[in-house]
Amino acid sequence: MFAKDAEIYDFNGRKTIVIGGAYSVDKYYRLMHNYNWYPSEQPSEETKEKVKKVLALRNNQIDVILSHTCPYKYLPREMFIDGIENVDNTTEYYLDEIDDTVEYQDWYCGHFHTDKKVKKLTFMYNDIKKLVGDVMLITSLDNKKIKKYASLKNSKERKEEGMFLVEGMHLCMEAYKAGILLDILLLEKEELEFSCNIEITYVTSNILKKLSALTNPSKVIGVCKINENKEIRGNHLLILDNIGDPGNIGTIIRSSNAFNVDTIILSTNSVDIYNDKVLRSTQGMLFKMNIVYYDLVTLIPKLKEMGYDILGTDVNNGVDVRNIKTNKYALIMGNEGHGVSENIKTLCDKNLYISMNKNCESLNVAVATSILLYELNRSNHE
Repeated sequence: MFAKDAEIYDFNGRKTIVIGGAYSVDKYYRLMHNYNWYPSEQPSEETKEKVKKVLALRNNQIDVILSHTCPYKYLPREMFIDGIENVDNTTEYYLDEIDDTVEYQDWYCGHFHTDKKVKKLTFMYNDIKKLVGDVMLITSLDNKKIKKYASLKNSKERKEEGMFLVEGMHLCMEAYKAGILLDILLLEKEELEFSCNIEITYVTSNILKKLSALTNPSKVIGVCKINENKEIRGNHLLILDNIGDPGNIGTIIRSSNAFNVDTIILSTNSVDIYNDKVLRSTQGMLFKMNIVYYDLVTLIPKLKEMGYDILGTDVNNGVDVRNIKTNKYALIMGNEGHGVSENIKTLCDKNLYISMNKNCESLNVAVATSILLYELNRSNHE
């Protein structure tokens, strides 16, 4: 596509102005050695004035600016060639004026052989992007944004970046309601099934396959911020000691929400709650709960000082949960195979058990937790 300087184009409702031209890094070298250099490589003063007049007629408001180079203040100096001096930056200084005086939504430029974003300006090199409605389509698997998001499938990267992925319309909607949704990646030509004010990025099916943890990827993936909260709230706490199965954690989170647990506290060696299996199994309940990670050996004595009854479980020497009365408790549940750690057991004030058929030796930790929480919640409402 060819575009004229200072012309306004309408891309599906997005008013876009074009400002071509840029300096040639070797301009002065070429002139010095009598090589060709063409003044038209940079916008003329006439063109610059025309751009200003066109924008002034629009009250200096435009949706998108397309340019070859960028404002001087945003120059990607890390891409500069060593040894090149006396560069003509008149166009870049001119674009600084545009940036300072014009109200715009997005600015896209090339020229520098890099893919990066600075504020509302996007440098494009590897990507081919198309305007689709009021958003962009990303087609390249090498897009830096996509590579960064793909890395979030790894727990270590999630912690370092402070972000995680959710898949499917329901989870994206719940994340948006919780105020943690940062970005939406939607399959091209599809529509979002809920209203939101988050910018949508359209992507191809290959990109969704790269980001998805599913065999058959959803048509939408959300990027969310991790809650760094460490505050323990409320009188009803659930402590999970080294729970490793994502499905169990998911069920426990849903039961905690159902039976009025105020805060879930996980040991630092428990499963990552932003694991895709945990997220799918909670079906959005994760976003409705206050969940924190702590070193339990350090934390539990502090909870005792705060007046919490520390409750463990013991089939042989416990109290029937139906007979317990406590308004401020911290219930501890342990690992699927080994139970509560020995050094944690010694910190319990009381132990509970669930009365059941003698032919049943034990219950799955998620089922047992759900029953105990139900009974504790019931006793607090009697």
